[in-house]
Amino acid sequence: MLARLGKGDGTFKGGQIFNYTGDGGFSIIVADLNQDDKQDVLLTNGAAGAQGDLTVLLGNGDGTFQSETHFSSGGDLAKSGLVEDIDGDGKADVLTANSLEGRGSVELLLGHGTGMFTSPASFLLPNPIEDSLSIAAGDLNGDGRPDVVVSANTFNDSGRVAVLLNNTGTHTASTTSLVSDLNPTKPNQLVTYSATVSSDSGRNVTGSIIFRDGPLQMAEVDVTNGRADYTTTYKWGEAVCAHSITAKYSGDLFHSRSVSPELIEYVGVFPAGTRTEVTTSASPAKIGQPVTFTATVSASDMRYGIVPDGGVVRFYDGTALLGSSTLTNQHCIFVTSALSAKVHTIRATYVGNTIFNTSNGAIQQSIVK
Repeated sequence: MLARLGKGDGTFKGGQIFNYTGDGGFSIIVADLNQDDKQDVLLTNGAAGAQGDLTVLLGNGDGTFQSETHFSSGGDLAKSGLVEDIDGDGKADVLTANSLEGRGSVELLLGHGTGMFTSPASFLLPNPIEDSLSIAAGDLNGDGRPDVVVSANTFNDSGRVAVLLNNTGTHTASTTSLVSDLNPTKPNQLVTYSATVSSDSGRNVTGSIIFRDGPLQMAEVDVTNGRADYTTTYKWGEAVCAHSITAKYSGDLFHSRSVSPELIEYVGVFPAGTRTEVTTSASPAKIGQPVTFTATVSASDMRYGIVPDGGVVRFYDGTALLGSSTLTNQHCIFVTSALSAKVHTIRATYVGNTIFNTSNGAIQQSIVK
């Protein structure tokens, strides 16, 4: 790429060459791609038989540029492109005129506002269009949204103009949920956050997810099949720290934005202490009467988070094992009608895991005739 800075009098300074790794450059667009009020450069590239390429050079504001970033154009040959806010989110999007598997196509890459873009969405042009050549945008039907015009060739080399009307219109509401595969966790241990976006539109959900720890952005990940995953670790620090994790969905052409409920990720040095408490449904109870024992297991320090579901609790009559149950929402129950007529010491033992230590609780149960 050759750049000549203007002197302000209709003449230019000497040319400066910026090399980039694209193949067969076709068009160049100057626009602010990352919302820093500095002009950036987008080049469309590609060679027949190879995947089209988009090269982004973010501007420093002084006529120089940062290292290049490459994006797939989604077609075989990106012959031209344009920058336009297609979905009305205030961020620059990219449209390219391509050929795709012998058909003319338009590819749309939604912008994140950072100089990064989603994977391309393809819009095939109708037969007999074979090759998209140039592309422009404008509001053709007066609805306030930018539409797209493409000049193209047919299979017999006759010219065509294709019009794609912007039908973003009303967006279907979306819902974003967020889960962690390990919570609580230890420092330097891999944790994966999975965000799932659902909608009643019946369309494939695209766009991106921004994962945040409180106000800090951890990562932005493209949505694939309605889901985005992000894996990270936490450094050694204070003994226990509660991180407020959220997932913000960007929305796309058909779906509105949404934010997940807050997920509290507990990070600390484990195993942590627990306490187990036992209650009974009736004491005294008559012999042969079913008695329900409820065990509640919680962290000894609430900063360590919630004891997870599925943990095993064993119930004993003295030293004799009565049976076991698993935790749900920190509670589990055990029912028996086999206790003899006397005073029993019923003990519940939480077996623990790598995160939480074992603990015991007991209650006196009176059985009468």
